[in-house]
Amino acid sequence: MDKDAVKVVLQSYCARTDDENDPLFRDALAQASNDPALAEWFRAEQEFDAVMAEKFRDVPVETAVKKRLLGEE
Repeated sequence: MDKDAVKVVLQSYCARTDDENDPLFRDALAQASNDPALAEWFRAEQEFDAVMAEKFRDVPVETAVKKRLLGEE
């Protein structure tokens, strides 16, 4: 897999799941760990994702809408 393909795969990686057990992610993570530039890109990508997730958590959502989105209605 070339660097661009690794980046595409890692852009959808989610650390809070079992993604690391998927062979495609495992290969991409291994390549990133062996390439300093790719490792830095991935670190920055994960940091950006964490900031965005935090910002989305801060968006107020009406209780009824939240329940409907989460299938609790």
